[in-house]
Amino acid sequence: MSDSNVMDALMGKLYEIVSAKDTITNVEREEPYVSFTRPGIPLSEDSLDFGFVTMTADQNALAADFSELVNGVPVQSSFWNPTGRKVYDEYFKIIDQPVLPTVTLSSDEEAQLLRAKQFLFREEQYQDPITGEMVTTYVESLILERYKAYETAWETAFTSYQTQLEDYLLRRDTDPLAAEIWARKGPILKQKVQRAYQAWVSAGKNRVEEVQALIGNLERRGPNRLWSDRRERYRSHIRDDFQGGNYLLTKYFPQKFWSTENGSSWMEFSFRHDEVHKVDTSKKERYGGGTSGSFGLWSWGGKMQRETTDTYSGADTSNFSLKVEIAKIPLRRTWMDAGVFSSRAWMFDEEMNPESEYLSNGEIPPTGTMVAYPSSILVARNLELIIDMSSQQNSYSHEKITGSARAGWGPFSVKGNYYKETSRQTHDFVSDHNGIKAPGMQIIGFINQPLPKCPNPDENLNWPQ
Repeated sequence: MSDSNVMDALMGKLYEIVSAKDTITNVEREEPYVSFTRPGIPLSEDSLDFGFVTMTADQNALAADFSELVNGVPVQSSFWNPTGRKVYDEYFKIIDQPVLPTVTLSSDEEAQLLRAKQFLFREEQYQDPITGEMVTTYVESLILERYKAYETAWETAFTSYQTQLEDYLLRRDTDPLAAEIWARKGPILKQKVQRAYQAWVSAGKNRVEEVQALIGNLERRGPNRLWSDRRERYRSHIRDDFQGGNYLLTKYFPQKFWSTENGSSWMEFSFRHDEVHKVDTSKKERYGGGTSGSFGLWSWGGKMQRETTDTYSGADTSNFSLKVEIAKIPLRRTWMDAGVFSSRAWMFDEEMNPESEYLSNGEIPPTGTMVAYPSSILVARNLELIIDMSSQQNSYSHEKITGSARAGWGPFSVKGNYYKETSRQTHDFVSDHNGIKAPGMQIIGFINQPLPKCPNPDENLNWPQ
């Protein structure tokens, strides 16, 4: 089997796990687009040590680096490759000076909108780490924070269930133990999903979604105040990176997901040679599959920074297997209301944003300035790759990756620096004739939310002439 067969199947199995439809609690989930890395982007715990609001100058620099990394707009192609545009710029392009319907809200509706805003967001102050001045920002209310925490717990439980189910479906015909393992683990994992969902409901799921729906309905009646609130919230999150620029604070959730207290964020994923031709790869367009025949699983480069000039080489995968811990980590952009992307109650001023600046035409495949944006990162750690390192192909690649500054196998990094360019820490592997182990934490994919046609104004609304 070719390297491209292996890579397509590996990405396909991961995609099925993170995109599966919920058949247990029937939570609606939109099918994502996943951009896998080639190779992974190493992460260190230290590089993620920054807060939601109050931070030191050093933490501020870390937050700026992380926000820069996860706000890249992806190209819809085989692997993660940002376009150079940023999510926060594309979002601001919409909320800055949209053309809005001329209908206004009644006094009762204005009061409803104010209560809805106060239900979902609150003011908080932090001290600027350089000037010492107190700055006011708008953050998620405790109710909304709790909603997202329980949503993440449900998502983790469901992904764990789906991981075990996918193993069973791929192995039931050849592995005598597959049915026994599924019979033992499946009901337990299903029950965990159901309990996590009930906890989410008890934490206010329905009420939060009712308020969000109310805002969506009021928006069609006269959204001027709502858009003013969006601009105010956006501007309150602009921070100085102290390097001559600004950034919009973007956080991950839960806090310190790698720690023992949050061990439930992780699930064990495995993949082996006898699964390659069993994986359904019919949705390649949703995860960048369809790699070329010249694809090589091994990769290495001479510099610490990530480049596109890496060397790729084929691997002997005649009898390989891998296991790794993975975690799907949501990104939190308090400054962004993602509802604007599907709202039909705004349009662009053509003089400011011509058709070439439209975010998405909503077609398949889509075109536009931001056809999708990262909503989660897929993080891996404790990679164990069992592969014959004494074969000619793998022995050659092993020599090359040992002498290089960075290296990878498929979507995984086995050696390199952390994404923060100034970091002196490194991510490395250990190996023997049986394979490679890389314990470090790394991003192996970005789970992206595709956009509908945007803008897509409703012609039945009362637009200014």
